[in-house]
Amino acid sequence: MLQLMLRLKAIQVISDVLIVAMEDKDEDIATIISGFTDTMQMVLNIYKFASSSGTQWRQHILLSTTFLDGATTALIQTLLLALQCSMEEKQNIPGALLYGLNLSFKFGTITSYHLGKAGNELRGYCTFFHDAFLLSIKSIVNNAHLSGQFMVLYVNLLHFMCNVDALSDDSVLSNVDLLP
Repeated sequence: MLQLMLRLKAIQVISDVLIVAMEDKDEDIATIISGFTDTMQMVLNIYKFASSSGTQWRQHILLSTTFLDGATTALIQTLLLALQCSMEEKQNIPGALLYGLNLSFKFGTITSYHLGKAGNELRGYCTFFHDAFLLSIKSIVNNAHLSGQFMVLYVNLLHFMCNVDALSDDSVLSNVDLLP
């Protein structure tokens, strides 16, 4: 299965389709989140259950596709904006939104783990992650269930940020190296 997925470049095709769906304002966000989360689960399952070449699979996702650095980071940005709006308007926060964010951070953490410079190059795509820590959590503090979900969300975010070195000094990585 792994070799077939590598040869067909299936993840890049899925990534391209999901990006187009995100740009379509008529598309339901729940459907888009579902498409992303199902794809991430598939990628993670192939990684977890492949008898060999797990690192090759992670490298393929990170280096040969735009699924993580393009589609997934765009999804995270969209979901963080939706989360901010829900929290500011004191609306119920949809479970799919938190699930999508959590899985996106876990996905990014696993696919960028121990990939050195390739993982660090993701840092330029993740500059908005710091904004997640600016969200006002006053409206959820009294809700034990939601507070717990946010704690897990922030832990997953920190793991991802550590893998891409997003917590280091800005002078460590030059943007010139990242731009085409």
